[in-house]
Amino acid sequence: MMNTKFFPFQIYHKPNMNDIEQEIIDATNDFAMAVTEDNGLDANTRAAKITSLFTKDATLRATVSQIIRTNFSGPGLDIFSYFECYFSRSVIPDLAVLNANYDIVKVRDDLYYNLAFVEFKTGPNDADKLTAVMTFLYEYQYDLKRWGLFNLHSSPIVNPIPLELSNKGDVFPYWPLNENVTSDMVMPTNTDSNN
Repeated sequence: MMNTKFFPFQIYHKPNMNDIEQEIIDATNDFAMAVTEDNGLDANTRAAKITSLFTKDATLRATVSQIIRTNFSGPGLDIFSYFECYFSRSVIPDLAVLNANYDIVKVRDDLYYNLAFVEFKTGPNDADKLTAVMTFLYEYQYDLKRWGLFNLHSSPIVNPIPLELSNKGDVFPYWPLNENVTSDMVMPTNTDSNN
């Protein structure tokens, strides 16, 4: 049965999808809404809601993070902390998905990719937009009878690390990056434009 949920952003995908492909799209849209919906949730509650969409053994390589996170990475470095301290509407008041382009690929009966381009709005101005290349890997959770995020990898067009994350130890571990690039180039903070 095809889902008729409404999402406040434009979704592009191939026509004539089967039911499972539609379930993957719905799971992805549920994730997007959990991250960006204007519902008044505090950061802790929202992060718990988002994290519940991941499988227990999930991995996250987040849009503006330089480490791989799991549910067991430790305080400040796990999946929950990323959404609690930085990337959610509870922390970035103007965060929204503007557009999404999905390509659903079957790996096996219980494992599907959604290869996506997602345009985010991160601030009040037209210039406050970020496009991410996102790879969602969904695994069917038989015990819960739902699709869970087993792996999410997201990369922005430009990817400097926000100070809110680097101050908590979220630092690229392999070689030095350009230190002249600052996080406000990608993820603007809310500033008064009258200054």
